[in-house]
Formats: sequence, structure tokens, C-alpha cells
Amino acid sequence: MTEHQEQVMFFKMLAIKARRDARLNCVFAVPNAAKRTPRQGRWMTEEGLKAGVPDIFAAIPVGKHHGLFLEMKRVKPKGRLTPNQKAWIERLTAAGYYCAVAYGFDHAHEILTTYLGETNE
Repeated sequence: MTEHQEQVMFFKMLAIKARRDARLNCVFAVPNAAKRTPRQGRWMTEEGLKAGVPDIFAAIPVGKHHGLFLEMKRVKPKGRLTPNQKAWIERLTAAGYYCAVAYGFDHAHEILTTYLGETNE
């Protein structure tokens, strides 16, 4: 599956689980990977879009962490982090966020579940 398909599955699962856990309504995507025209890209950059910001943010503080940032990657072939992504993960971790790289839907679900302190269903 593509990274896009994995992320779509992740958000479909969240929509179902959010019926029982309202915190999951605070999880959203950061649209960095979308295809755009040069004009649209300039517009979004002027509005503050930053290359390398992780794909998903869970605005749910847990323990010492202010929230969770997830960078979604495909399972096969295994996705790799760009230098910008590595830098953002380091910066956000230093600022008190929990950051992780998820290789596919199952891994993303496991990371979120562990972060929230729940058991996998």
C-alpha cells in the first residue's frame, strides 16, 4: 500500500474509535505532501507551511509530552526520512512532544495506543 492509503486507513480507524474516546477528535493531518501548483505552494509557504513537519498531530497531552507527532511512512518499500523530517522530529522532541515514525497503519495504531496508555484492541 502507498503511504496515502496507510494514512487513510489510520484516519478511518480513528473515526470509529472516536465514538468511544473523544480525545481522538483532536488528531489531524498536516497537509505537507499534497501536490500543488507553484503559486499554491508559495501561498501556503507564506501562510507558514514548513517542509518536513510530521504528517499527523495528536493534540493530546500525556504525561510529560505536550502531544504526539507521527510521521507516516509506507511499509514496503520501507520509507525513509528526509533531512528536513529528521530535523523537525529532533526540534519537536526537544520542545516536549512525543515524535515517532510509523511504518504503516498497524504501526501508527500501535504508537498512538501506546502513547495514550491503552491496550491494543
